Amino acid sequence: MFMGSAIFEGALRIDLLRIYSFYRTVDDLVDEAPDRDAARLAIKQCSKAIRIRFGPQGGHSREWKHVNGFQGEEIPPSLCSSVAQLPASRLAPEPISYLLAGF
Repeated sequence: MFMGSAIFEGALRIDLLRIYSFYRTVDDLVDEAPDRDAARLAIKQCSKAIRIRFGPQGGHSREWKHVNGFQGEEIPPSLCSSVAQLPASRLAPEPISYLLAGF
Protein backbone atom coordinates (compact mmCIF):
# COMPACT_ATOMS: atom_id res chain seq x y z
CA MET A 1 0.00 0.00 0.00
CA PHE A 2 2.87 2.39 0.70
CA MET A 3 4.08 2.49 -2.91
CA GLY A 4 0.57 2.94 -4.22
CA SER A 5 -0.23 5.73 -1.81
CA ALA A 6 3.03 7.53 -2.67
CA ILE A 7 1.68 8.18 -6.17
CA PHE A 8 -1.16 10.37 -4.90
CA GLU A 9 -0.91 13.65 -3.04
CA GLY A 10 -2.91 15.70 -0.59
CA ALA A 11 -6.54 15.04 0.19
CA LEU A 12 -6.86 12.25 -2.39
CA ARG A 13 -4.05 10.33 -0.74
CA ILE A 14 -5.66 10.70 2.68
CA ASP A 15 -9.05 9.61 1.33
CA LEU A 16 -7.54 6.53 -0.31
CA LEU A 17 -5.76 5.59 2.91
CA ARG A 18 -9.02 5.91 4.83
CA ILE A 19 -10.86 3.71 2.34
CA TYR A 20 -8.03 1.18 2.50
CA SER A 21 -8.20 1.25 6.30
CA PHE A 22 -11.93 0.52 6.19
CA TYR A 23 -11.44 -2.51 3.94
CA ARG A 24 -8.57 -3.81 6.06
CA THR A 25 -10.84 -3.53 9.09
CA VAL A 26 -13.63 -5.44 7.34
CA ASP A 27 -11.17 -8.07 6.16
CA ASP A 28 -9.81 -8.49 9.69
CA LEU A 29 -13.29 -8.79 11.19
CA VAL A 30 -14.20 -11.51 8.70
CA ASP A 31 -10.87 -13.35 8.88
CA GLU A 32 -10.77 -13.33 12.67
CA ALA A 33 -14.38 -14.41 13.11
CA PRO A 34 -14.58 -17.70 15.02
CA ASP A 35 -17.12 -19.19 12.61
CA ARG A 36 -19.19 -18.48 9.50
CA ASP A 37 -22.09 -17.02 11.44
CA ALA A 38 -19.80 -14.52 13.15
CA ALA A 39 -18.26 -13.59 9.79
CA ARG A 40 -21.73 -13.04 8.30
CA LEU A 41 -22.67 -10.89 11.28
CA ALA A 42 -19.52 -8.80 10.78
CA ILE A 43 -20.40 -8.21 7.12
CA LYS A 44 -23.98 -7.33 8.07
CA GLN A 45 -22.72 -4.82 10.65
CA CYS A 46 -20.38 -3.28 8.08
CA SER A 47 -23.22 -2.91 5.57
CA LYS A 48 -25.44 -1.29 8.19
CA ALA A 49 -22.64 1.03 9.22
CA ILE A 50 -22.21 2.16 5.62
CA ARG A 51 -25.96 2.81 5.24
CA ILE A 52 -25.98 4.84 8.45
CA ARG A 53 -22.80 6.74 7.62
CA PHE A 54 -23.95 7.75 4.16
CA GLY A 55 -27.56 8.41 5.09
CA PRO A 56 -30.62 8.03 2.89
CA GLN A 57 -29.41 10.45 0.21
CA GLY A 58 -26.09 8.68 -0.34
CA GLY A 59 -23.08 10.92 0.03
CA HIS A 60 -24.88 13.22 2.44
CA SER A 61 -23.46 11.71 5.56
CA ARG A 62 -24.97 11.73 8.97
CA GLU A 63 -22.82 12.75 11.85
CA TRP A 64 -21.37 9.38 12.79
CA LYS A 65 -20.68 10.53 16.34
CA HIS A 66 -24.45 10.67 16.93
CA VAL A 67 -24.93 7.03 15.97
CA ASN A 68 -24.65 4.93 19.10
CA GLY A 69 -25.21 1.47 17.71
CA PHE A 70 -27.59 -0.71 15.82
CA GLN A 71 -30.51 -1.24 18.17
CA GLY A 72 -28.59 -3.15 20.79
CA GLU A 73 -25.98 -4.77 18.55
CA GLU A 74 -22.41 -4.52 19.72
CA ILE A 75 -20.32 -2.74 17.11
CA PRO A 76 -16.59 -3.45 17.10
CA PRO A 77 -14.66 -0.26 17.97
CA SER A 78 -12.37 -0.77 14.98
CA LEU A 79 -15.40 -0.70 12.66
CA CYS A 80 -16.79 2.46 14.26
CA SER A 81 -13.45 4.18 13.87
CA SER A 82 -12.85 3.18 10.26
CA VAL A 83 -16.40 4.06 9.16
CA ALA A 84 -16.17 7.43 10.88
CA GLN A 85 -13.05 8.21 8.85
CA LEU A 86 -14.59 7.47 5.45
CA PRO A 87 -14.87 10.58 3.24
CA ALA A 88 -18.65 10.30 2.88
CA SER A 89 -19.08 13.74 1.32
CA ARG A 90 -16.83 12.75 -1.59
CA LEU A 91 -17.71 9.08 -1.94
CA ALA A 92 -20.78 7.20 -3.10
CA PRO A 93 -21.86 4.24 -0.96
CA GLU A 94 -22.52 1.90 -3.90
CA PRO A 95 -18.90 0.90 -4.65
CA ILE A 96 -18.35 0.13 -0.97
CA SER A 97 -21.51 -1.98 -0.86
CA TYR A 98 -20.47 -3.86 -4.01
CA LEU A 99 -17.10 -4.72 -2.50
CA LEU A 100 -18.74 -5.83 0.75
CA ALA A 101 -20.91 -8.18 -1.28
CA GLY A 102 -17.69 -9.86 -2.41
CA PHE A 103 -17.01 -11.13 1.08
